[in-house]
Amino acid sequence: MKRRSFLLSATLAASAGLSRGQNAPVAQPDWFPFEPEDDFTGPSVIGMADWLDRPAGKHGFLQARGDRLVFEDGTPVKFWGTNVCNARVAPPKERAERLADRFAKYGVNLVRLHKFTRPGPRQGIREPSDSLVLIESLARQWDYFCATLAARGIYTGWSHIYPHRLSPADRERVVAYDEIMNANLPWPNLQHSTLGLVNFAPDLQKLNIGLTVNMLNRVNTVTGRRYADDPSLAFIELQNEDDIFWNHTQRQMDECPTYKRMLHEQFAAWLKKKYGTEEKLLAAWGRDALEAGEGLERGAVAAYANTSMSPQVEQAVREGRKPPQRLLDNCLFLHEKQNEFYSRFVEAIRETGYKGVIIGSCWQAGIGVSHYYNLLSDSLVGPIDRHNYSGGMRAMVSAPGSGILGAGMQQVATRPFGISEWKSTLGNPWQAEAPAIVAAYGMGLQGWDYSCEFASDFDTMREALVEFGVDSPGDMGQFPVLARMVHRGDVREGKTISTRSVAMENLITGKLGFRDTIRQRGDVKEFSGTVPPVALAVGRVVVDFVKRPTPTVAPDLTRFVSEERKTARSETGQLIWDFSGRGFFTINTPGTQAVVGFASGRTHVLSDVWIEVETPFALVYVSSLDKKRPIATADSLLVLAIARTANTGMVVTPEGKVAQRGHAPVLIEPVRASISILRKGKCQVFALDHDGRRRPDAAELKVSHSDGRSRFQIDGGKYRTLYYVVDFKA
Repeated sequence: MKRRSFLLSATLAASAGLSRGQNAPVAQPDWFPFEPEDDFTGPSVIGMADWLDRPAGKHGFLQARGDRLVFEDGTPVKFWGTNVCNARVAPPKERAERLADRFAKYGVNLVRLHKFTRPGPRQGIREPSDSLVLIESLARQWDYFCATLAARGIYTGWSHIYPHRLSPADRERVVAYDEIMNANLPWPNLQHSTLGLVNFAPDLQKLNIGLTVNMLNRVNTVTGRRYADDPSLAFIELQNEDDIFWNHTQRQMDECPTYKRMLHEQFAAWLKKKYGTEEKLLAAWGRDALEAGEGLERGAVAAYANTSMSPQVEQAVREGRKPPQRLLDNCLFLHEKQNEFYSRFVEAIRETGYKGVIIGSCWQAGIGVSHYYNLLSDSLVGPIDRHNYSGGMRAMVSAPGSGILGAGMQQVATRPFGISEWKSTLGNPWQAEAPAIVAAYGMGLQGWDYSCEFASDFDTMREALVEFGVDSPGDMGQFPVLARMVHRGDVREGKTISTRSVAMENLITGKLGFRDTIRQRGDVKEFSGTVPPVALAVGRVVVDFVKRPTPTVAPDLTRFVSEERKTARSETGQLIWDFSGRGFFTINTPGTQAVVGFASGRTHVLSDVWIEVETPFALVYVSSLDKKRPIATADSLLVLAIARTANTGMVVTPEGKVAQRGHAPVLIEPVRASISILRKGKCQVFALDHDGRRRPDAAELKVSHSDGRSRFQIDGGKYRTLYYVVDFKA
């Protein structure tokens, strides 16, 4: 059992928000500590271990068939998952079992094993002396962890390279070892690596490929199977957060002149093949296009790998000018080089016999032409994977389609889509909204195929919040409802209401036929343009790579979006987003009904549930605990109520910066609400503990029964919990 904590706190003037006059502790005096006992295997109302299809791999390898993920035997699947990173993918035996038990309890059926081929033993499980070899002692622990997850019905995926750091054994394998090792890069965690350069340098590609093939040929010491033969390995991602169009490629080249010369020589050879002679090249590019020292006969023409290319192309199109042919050729050349790398990598993986899903990269690059060339490269490999984060003091519920959900603007019509990293940053007081938005609007309405929140590296729920930790009440604490909602398919996928068509001709000429705006600050991205973000709250929004240019028109949202009332209704009718004030949305499905956001001061009338929330910002769910039966007939229902969370003593500035991280325990803002269940029969309602258990001394809530309604009030301040069970069996 965890130690019990006592909270002493000063009284603050306001309970609904943060102090604007000065930095002040986030938590208010009535907030209660989150103190689970981390019981992952005992009886629990919220437990979902029996919802998972055990063992992982029983239906054969995962396949991408059209825009869906299915197993070899045709069984469809959606993945609700998380990440485990670095050397934590190789935990000791007891910890591996606790991690697997925790994931199973909270409905996680996919774990993305991330950036674990860094040199070990602390950063990863790779030998420091040889970048193609794993540390055997850690690899054996990794074997056990993967086998333990699979036994519980939890699949794994590899996003193992970020980045591939060189080792002493690579000195004779690469053409400019010292240049890479001495490169002065602004990203300490990416130093001494193949980052960026690997997208065009064959010698570095051999390293990434060689390591991956060696891992696939490894025989798991627990299962006795090669990883290439293990269908519980759902996917392999070729590289994490890297592509040839990203600015760091240019920065790496500037630091590594041998590789810069290599790319320029490759570009010259490509141009010679296209134009034949320098005279014809100059006729296309302009007489003054080549700089001193450039030329086909010299065998070198500078190729640029940066995101400033696309804005120059777009500006020319807007002004009615022909975009610079040099830039158009540059973009097409980079696209083809990336395709060559990916094709080579995929072929090597398939030669091992691996039949599962392969993903290119998860990184969005630039805007306009370069962005869509990169998206096309990824679609040629397999499913589309993307990342997005949200931070600051703005709540995503205030603007439909903003923040994390905006990643869905990159969904390709003919490919599965998922988001393998997402999270609201630590200083955002509305963090709990993110899992709800991803589950309801991403996995549900948009029809995404997988989600992996970032990250879950520990075998307990965390005693204090960290920057990228899922193991908290506002994140994994919601999984008992959200995972049920996803696995049961509560939210129906919407019809496609908007398709941006992109033909190769559009990319070659630089004329996309629609507007796109992407604002990017590292991992935080916002999308807008011809297709407004609010479309993501109405129906599916996709990109389609077509053979011939097809006009793209703005979607007609008038039937679903009311500018007067500031509401957006999904075309399925199950989701309504109200952005008239600070924002909230409702979920109204047979299995789960909820209100999420700033929804106090009104009664939310749903099909089987009425919810009246007193707490200014809150998420209140009522969900069936049955795999098949809805709220209307299920024996038991789960009520989950969460609002803001913070560390004890955490201080956040009005701009959302964490001034003081604080310490354990995590404090939870109490949610007060009135809930009515509209169905015949009487029920009992009990408060559960923080592990979702109904203890013998569990508090029973008062329920009034009248006119086919059972009404009760939840009060987090009184019951000091986020979970309640409604039992109709009595």
